Amino acid sequence: MRVGVRGLIATFSACLLFVGAGSLAVPIQKRHPPHRHIHGRHRPVKKSRRRVGKLYVIQTSKINQPDFWTVSGQYVHVFSRFRIITSLNEAIKNSTLIGMTRWVNEQKLYVKSAPDHILTYAATVKSVFVATGLVSICNQVSEYTGGAHSLTYFECGNWQELKGKWDRISIKSLFEPGLDYKSELNSVVIPKLKSKGAQWVWSKEMKTVPTEDANQFTASKTGLIFHFAPYEAGPYSQGIFTILVPFREFKGLRLDGPLKRVLKLAKYAENK
Repeated sequence: MRVGVRGLIATFSACLLFVGAGSLAVPIQKRHPPHRHIHGRHRPVKKSRRRVGKLYVIQTSKINQPDFWTVSGQYVHVFSRFRIITSLNEAIKNSTLIGMTRWVNEQKLYVKSAPDHILTYAATVKSVFVATGLVSICNQVSEYTGGAHSLTYFECGNWQELKGKWDRISIKSLFEPGLDYKSELNSVVIPKLKSKGAQWVWSKEMKTVPTEDANQFTASKTGLIFHFAPYEAGPYSQGIFTILVPFREFKGLRLDGPLKRVLKLAKYAENK
């Protein structure tokens, strides 16, 4: 079959276009996960799961005066992904700053010249519990103004969210209205102090838990924790006492109170 010159030119041009297109084309490849060379093998790198953000961080504030004293106080800053809780964080911070400022003002009344030793005040976060609608914090404070040893005590704070507002609560608010909560506290806390050898309890000098000491508590997933400083349940040599009372040992906790969600998870109503 005879092919004209024009036909040959058209056929040759088509071949060039086909070859050119083949050289420029980038084949579509299936994407594979990145590989890591481990002990002579190539293994796919697993994607790390997204980590849940921190519930809180601990920050520090200082009030120092050279040659006189050093003052430091830790406080908790709580995070929330769903709402602004500025008022809560301000209340927590202020509770620490108030203690620091009060101590400094007391020293200014009595210390008129540089002391023989630096006076110290340190508030450190001992425990933190953050739950839906509830924040529970305890600071351990150590003061030294002279003498054989420092003075240690606790400053605990508990806040409840109610209709978008955070309020500081007391131990009384955890129990049913009208209940003799003090008697219930004494019936569960005093025996536990005795079992830990608290000398004031054994000597019967301490028969009840003072209201001020009862408010030095924090919440947890399983119960309430009471913090007793030296001299409160025994001599300084016995140190501090930390008493955990499981929720099930209480009879009159409010199911609709500040511990509502915590008690639900702990199945308090079922064990009541």
